[in-house]
Amino acid sequence: MPGQASPMLGGATPDLKYASNDNLSVIPVVRALYQNLEDWVVSGTNPPDSQVPKISDGTLVPTSAVAFPTIPNVNFTSLHTTMPLLGWGPDYRPQDESGVATVLPPTYLGKDYAILVPQVDADGNDIAGIRSIDVVAGTGTNTGWNYTARPGIIDFSGGPIGTGLIGSYFPYTKTKAERLASGDPRLSLEERYGNAQGYVAAVTSAANDLVARRFMLQVDADAAIAAATAKPVLP
Repeated sequence: MPGQASPMLGGATPDLKYASNDNLSVIPVVRALYQNLEDWVVSGTNPPDSQVPKISDGTLVPTSAVAFPTIPNVNFTSLHTTMPLLGWGPDYRPQDESGVATVLPPTYLGKDYAILVPQVDADGNDIAGIRSIDVVAGTGTNTGWNYTARPGIIDFSGGPIGTGLIGSYFPYTKTKAERLASGDPRLSLEERYGNAQGYVAAVTSAANDLVARRFMLQVDADAAIAAATAKPVLP
């Protein structure tokens, strides 16, 4: 699920190259999905359609095809862990990990599993998935990747080591002037929302849409709108 961060809480974490995105806005979505599961089991109400990225619509692509924007001071390497296809002998069944492995260590079969990742929009946020308020009406780019900042820690290709399940948060500039001065291709908060009222309106619209699609409970939508009102991102 893209945009799982709370940008108000995004901040530096030890050993990370970029500010982390704290993974908090996933909680309201999970709460809604639990309710959908209960409704399905108890009442027979089908859950919402899956929002996973797909090869067929171009939202699931090889890492080399990810169109991540050129954000100042951000280096998107597209490095990923490869998964080699191994042979364990004729008596081993890799589909369910049953049988007996007779070739130890296993032999490399000369090819790797295909590694595909979500394609991103012009801001660098995943196109597919349940797009949370932090994506639709956010204050920055939220990714599912980050890199370690430990000196001298690199991977086999000489690039930085990824940090597993920790993502990154790259804030939008506040004004158009700041954006142009920095060379950031992403629209500023000012260009997106105009003012504090525009930001609250965007959050309200995003929250209401998530509720209508059953990806957010009304109580959580109300809380998100209240938080946006209480902490304006623009004058």
